[in-house]
Formats: sequence, structure tokens, C-alpha cells
Amino acid sequence: MGEQWTAAAVVTADRVLRPGTVSVHNGLIEEVRPGTHGTDLGDVLLVPGAIDLHSDAVEKLAEPRPGVRVPFAVAVRALDRRLAGAGVTTGYAALSLAGDEIGLRERSATEALAAVLEGLPDPLVDHRLHIRVEVTDADSVAAAQEVIASGRVTLLSVMNHTPGQGQFASLDSYLAFYRRNYAVEEPELHARIGVKLAAAPHLEARLGRLAAAARAGRVPFAWHDPDSADVIARAGAHGAVIAEFPTTAEAARAARPNGLAVAMGAPNLLLRRSTSGNLSAVDALAAGALDILVSDYYPEAMWPAVLASGLPLPAAVALVTSAPARAAGLDDRGVLEPGRRADIVAVAHDGTVRRTIVAGRVVA
Repeated sequence: MGEQWTAAAVVTADRVLRPGTVSVHNGLIEEVRPGTHGTDLGDVLLVPGAIDLHSDAVEKLAEPRPGVRVPFAVAVRALDRRLAGAGVTTGYAALSLAGDEIGLRERSATEALAAVLEGLPDPLVDHRLHIRVEVTDADSVAAAQEVIASGRVTLLSVMNHTPGQGQFASLDSYLAFYRRNYAVEEPELHARIGVKLAAAPHLEARLGRLAAAARAGRVPFAWHDPDSADVIARAGAHGAVIAEFPTTAEAARAARPNGLAVAMGAPNLLLRRSTSGNLSAVDALAAGALDILVSDYYPEAMWPAVLASGLPLPAAVALVTSAPARAAGLDDRGVLEPGRRADIVAVAHDGTVRRTIVAGRVVA
């Protein structure tokens, strides 16, 4: 059974139809054409569903306060509803393997949460597994290799939260972050830093093993918090295709020439600043060095950030649709054109999501 959806504007890859209609049949887009021919959704934009390559939201739902964990099934159902309501039709849950870090990041919890996510009955949106690995922890690297080999992982990213580089340019910024967010005492933090520093001689070999596992599993590879052109070149040499949250303009500008797309947080763009004091998405966008927006920790920010970007509509919408689809190797979605998955969102001009359709089914 088919359906036709009409809106004041339909945003395709290269133009805007005012008004326009998208016809859907058997979960796929059948036709996109100008004019009013179906159910009129009113003064909204019809756009492809957002593809969110990096969302920490499930970790925050599963552990809403430090040390307080709710049943994972409750957290995953909440995530599913939340993504549908935010106009995210493909969500990559960024689960951590980081045994030397604080929070919901140990292997047993991550694997249990992933299993609940994968077993969610009748999900509203398409859930995928993004594993992010702290390379300073040997056990986490080995665990990641096993999980990738199992075929369950659809995106891999590598992290290094040692202070003095990456996200934490200074020791003070590292200490302040963990004291503020996890109420951890300074002696424990210094002990954790010592473990990270001791791992330094082993990092390159671990990165090589993770990159090889990603290649063998045909899993896209991302590099977290690159802070210089040299780090970007190193990431490219290892086969990374995404630079997540570059912390400096130098790193962001170097990404594309080295074959990496730059992904930054939608909250960063919406707030016009990085909450960590690093590169702002606004500055990256102004420099022409921003390719993808991800929700990071707040899915509801994606469409408001897109529409606040100042870009022409097709280019703005691409930040959360065709660009992430291309980086992740998803060739069946991300644009409104015949033959693609009917993942469609009706969004108001302020970014409020009015309707979400996944594979032709209305889910929100």
C-alpha cells in the first residue's frame, strides 16, 4: 500500500520543491515531484531522516547519575522513542570500551547494553552499534577486536583521553571535567592519568590492530578529538574516514585533504561554542571544514542546528543526511529520491519535528 506526503517544501539533494510531494510504496520512495498530490502536512519541510553517527544518549539514559544505573531495557526503549521524536531515523549508539575511564564504560556493561539494543522488539528507528575504544586500555582494545570480528559493529572510533592532547589540552581541563561530572577525588584521577601515560609506548601497535580489525570487518573507522594536522595525517594513514570533534581549526582544515570527513556536535553548533573550550562548530563551518553533524549527547539538537547553520537548505540538510550516509557507507538512504528507503521527517522552520517516517511507517 502506498502513501503520498505533501509539504510546503521538499528538500532534495540539490533543490527545494515548493510545494512538493513524496510518494512511498513498500517502504521505499517511489517518486518525488513538485505540487500537492497527497496528505498535506502543512507549512513544514520534508527532509530525509537524520542519520546520527555518534550519540552518547543511551549511556546517559542508562546511567542518569554517576553510579545510578537503570534497567538497560528501560533505557533502550527510552532511546528508541527519543530518537523517533527527534527525527533521527538511523541512530548509531556510541557505546564505550574504556576500562580505565569513569562511568558506564566497562566491557560487561557495554556488551549487556549492546545486546539489549540489538534485541529491542519492534524498534521505531534503525539502531546501529558504534563502538568507541580507549586505546590506553589494553583490555578494551582486545575486547573491541573481538566485538568487531563478531560482525555486530557498524562504526569504530578510537579515543585517547590522556591529558595534554586531544579533548583535554591541559591537566587542569582533565581534572576539572571529571571533578565536575563525576565528583571524583584528585588522587584517583592522578592514578588514572598514570595508567594512561604508562600506555604511551604501546599506542601505535594497538591502533594498528584496531585499524586492521576495522578493515577486515569492513567497518568505517573514526578518530576521536584530533588536535593537529599531524594527528590527522596519522589517522588517515591508519585508514580513518571520519575526524570526530577535532579540537583545533588546524586539525579540521587538514581532514578533507587526508580523506577524512569532519563530524562535530549539533549542540556545539546550536550553542555556538564547545562546552570543552575547544574548536566551535560555527568556526569550523565558517572555515568550510565541517561535513557532518552528530547529536553527541542531545538528539533533539540536530534539526534545530541544521536550520540555524545559515547554509542553503540542501547543504544544511546534507549535514545530517547524505554526508553521514556517505561516510558510513549507507547507499540506501540519506536523500529523497526514488529507490531509497522511505526515511522521511517533517520538520518546522524552527527545527521542531512534526512527523517521523521510517521505511514508510509513521513512528512519531
